[in-house]
Amino acid sequence: MQVWAGCRTQAIFSGFQSQSQLQENAIFCEVADLSQLFHIMRQAERCPNVTIKLTKNAARRPALRVSMQGVRPHLDISHDVPVRVLSELEVRNISAPPLETEVVQIVLPCLAELSKFVDKVRSTSCDRMTFTVRDNERADGAAATSCTLVVLAECFLASFALKYSSVQKCEREGENDADFDGEGDGNGGDKPKHRDDTSMAYASVSVEVRRFARFLAIKEATPLQVVLHLVDGKAVVLSAFASGGTTLVGYMPAVAQ
Repeated sequence: MQVWAGCRTQAIFSGFQSQSQLQENAIFCEVADLSQLFHIMRQAERCPNVTIKLTKNAARRPALRVSMQGVRPHLDISHDVPVRVLSELEVRNISAPPLETEVVQIVLPCLAELSKFVDKVRSTSCDRMTFTVRDNERADGAAATSCTLVVLAECFLASFALKYSSVQKCEREGENDADFDGEGDGNGGDKPKHRDDTSMAYASVSVEVRRFARFLAIKEATPLQVVLHLVDGKAVVLSAFASGGTTLVGYMPAVAQ
């Protein structure tokens, strides 16, 4: 599973300074221990004043120093998270997996309901779930504007299904929908548009339940819209658009049949 996140600097920091030789003074870092960073940021959630600085630790190694002022009266705390600063060549090689031309895209109708469904499935012995999308045929023969989405999970003891009979279809705006623009407007200006082609769409992809469940933490960001991309038999991609130009993209390859 691969995940990308993008947001405007001012959506996170009240003040920001960066200097580098890369475009827009960008600095790319690889965090050695994400769980450590997550643990520290949870501690900082209720702190009135938090600063994050790229510096060197006691061993003269690059680190992100997270400093929290006012945790308790007269008590300041700081943590160093080891990182590796990426070279310009490494940065060029960072890219999202390309989506094929034949990809079916829909607007996910209810993220909260899907999350509850996945939680229920996780409590059983089901280890995989299948997403199937097919066009809803129109009597006049015109291009379909909606699809039927079925999410199915089966195991030896039980089976679970979630079905939506009319979900919105989307069209691709660029060659790679897994790419995102962190400077997109907060009103959804970067969201995919509706399709107008007359071909009938169909896609079915199976993914690991636990792997898919990890990405559903995006509901904490209160996304304005979530788009589901299905590459038949190959991959599921979720694109979440939140306020302030924040975008989250999760790429999950299909499990072997």
